Amino acid sequence: MTSSARPSTGPIRVTIPYASRTSADVARSRLRHHAWVAQRGLWPDSRTEQAYRAADFPLFVARTHPWAEGDDLDLATDLVGWSWLWDDSLDKQASPVWAADALDAYRSVLYDHPPQTPDTPLLAAWRQLLARLEHRTTADWRRRHEAHWEATFKSFLQEAHNNAGKIVPEFDTYVAMRRNAGGMDICLDWVEAVGRYELPLHVHAMPELISMRQAEQDVVAMTNDLFSAGKEWAVGNTDNIIPVLAQEKNCSWQDATRLAHECISMALRNFHDAENRFLSSRPYRELPRADRENSDHFIEAMKLWMRGSLDWHLTCPRYREVTS
Repeated sequence: MTSSARPSTGPIRVTIPYASRTSADVARSRLRHHAWVAQRGLWPDSRTEQAYRAADFPLFVARTHPWAEGDDLDLATDLVGWSWLWDDSLDKQASPVWAADALDAYRSVLYDHPPQTPDTPLLAAWRQLLARLEHRTTADWRRRHEAHWEATFKSFLQEAHNNAGKIVPEFDTYVAMRRNAGGMDICLDWVEAVGRYELPLHVHAMPELISMRQAEQDVVAMTNDLFSAGKEWAVGNTDNIIPVLAQEKNCSWQDATRLAHECISMALRNFHDAENRFLSSRPYRELPRADRENSDHFIEAMKLWMRGSLDWHLTCPRYREVTS
C-alpha cells in the first residue's frame, strides 16, 4: 500500500561501462522535431511545450541512437518523442476504465482500423508514424511490433489497476510488468526500422539474444526508476523499483536505492555473459555476413541505449531534484 508521504532516495551512482556518444545531426534534428510536434498539435498547452523543450528529448534520441542521421534520426526522434508524450498522457490518469478505453483507441490505430471518432493529435500522429514505419518494414516485423505493443498495453492496464488500488507489486511481478510497460521491445523494433534492417526470426529467438534484451530492458527501466521514484510516488504511481524493493525487503527507500543499484549491476553482468555466449555460438558464427553485421549493430544499439539513457537522465531538468 502507498501513503501520501514522499520518502527520499539515496544517491544515484549508476555506472554503464559503454562509450558515450551523440549523433552529430542532433541540432538539425531538434529544430525539425520541435516543428513536427507543434505542427501535429502534440503540445496541449504552453506548460507542456516548455517542459518538453527543456527535457530535450531529441538529445535523448541522439544519445541512444548516435549512429543515426538525416531521415533515420528524424524517424527515431519522432517515434521516441511521441512515445514520451503518450506515456505522460496515460500517467496522468489513474482510472483503469479510462486507461482501457484509451489503450483500445491506440490498439485500433495499430491495426489500421478506421476511426469511429475524430483522432486526437496523439492518435493522428501515431497513425502517421505507423505509415512511415510500414515503408521500411516487412510483414514479419509488423507482426512482432504488434505483439510487443499488445504486451505493453496489457502491462499499462495492470499498472493502472495497481495505481488505482495503491498496490505495490512483488518484485518478480514488477520485473515482468516493467519490461513490457517500459516499451524497450518496441524501441528495439524501431532500432531495426531506423537502421533499415531486420534480424532473421531465428536470431530473435536465440536464448542468448533474448537474455541480452531482458537485461538491457532491466538496466534502462531500473535506471529510469531511480531518477523518477519520488516524482512518480507523489502522483500515485506504484510500479517503481524503489517502493517495490522497500516493501519486499521491509527497508527504507535509501536502502532500496542501494539494492536497486545492485540489481542494475547484476543486469549488466547478465548482458555481458549473454553477449559472450551469443558471439561464441555456432548459430551466430554461421550467419551470412550481412545478418552477422546486423546482429553486431543490434547488440551495439542495446549498449548505446543503456549508456545514452543514463547520460540524458543525469542532465535532464525533468529529474533535476535527484541529480542536484
